[in-house]
Amino acid sequence: MARAINLWFALLGLRANKLRSALTILGIVIGVTAVIMIVALGNGLRRSTEEQMEAFSQGTIEVRASMAYTRAVEREVRSSGQGVVVEVESPNVAMRSPQLSMKDVDALERLGTHIDSVAPQYETFATMVRQGERMDLGQIIGVTPAYVSVYERRMLYGRFVNAVDELTLAPVMVIDEMASDRIFGMGVNPVGEQVIVTRGNVPQVYAIIGVLASDGRYSRTSYAALVPLRTAQRRLNDSDEEEPVSFIAVGCSSREQAERDLAVAEINTILRASRGLEPGVPEDYTVNDTLPFGRKRRP
Repeated sequence: MARAINLWFALLGLRANKLRSALTILGIVIGVTAVIMIVALGNGLRRSTEEQMEAFSQGTIEVRASMAYTRAVEREVRSSGQGVVVEVESPNVAMRSPQLSMKDVDALERLGTHIDSVAPQYETFATMVRQGERMDLGQIIGVTPAYVSVYERRMLYGRFVNAVDELTLAPVMVIDEMASDRIFGMGVNPVGEQVIVTRGNVPQVYAIIGVLASDGRYSRTSYAALVPLRTAQRRLNDSDEEEPVSFIAVGCSSREQAERDLAVAEINTILRASRGLEPGVPEDYTVNDTLPFGRKRRP
């Protein structure tokens, strides 16, 4: 009964102050609508950003050598009557951990059960010249045929590097559509063009065999040339290692977070064994799942 009386008095108040009531209701409606629109806009922008990041990374799992730090070496010097003096022989020095190797790649390919494919890469820099003019490319990335499946790329012209190119250390390269348009002109097929690659003052002639189709966004290949991995490791390598690996991209098609976590754990287990890391010793590499924000993919 009390609720009915309160409701009756509320209605009388609204009727007695029609303008004030209308303005109040209008203010409430505008406020609620504004909040709903802001929340919807924010969710839309977040969703769009996540989808763009996922398209860029293709949800790969990336492995790179990490930075390690040497500890200062302390030496005790005992002096009679003076107590104990501790001398530091060297300060903490930052240094790069041992590089990844083809042994790590082989281990992942043989033992990985929760991953789809493995794409090792070797990154270096060189001067590239065509018809006497320096090309707007500087980085060279040595890749295997698995690169196109891991990153879900397709060819616009020609073909990608294959197993024969790898075996024979073929001097061939693939460039990105954005790079091709910038260097050769819009819509021009550069397959068959020759490029002089100079590394360590040694010029080498490479042939362009293909162009990767671009999705319109900047990527690592936009200013790089892709060559067979063994070609880069043997013909363009200036490091102390015979077959260095700068970076390993691991393909994992599942977007379920639990399965991706399992894949990351498996990669860690395989690499620790491959690199001979004893229990308790920290990893000298990093494993990064690039699926944005560690989320599940929406259906």
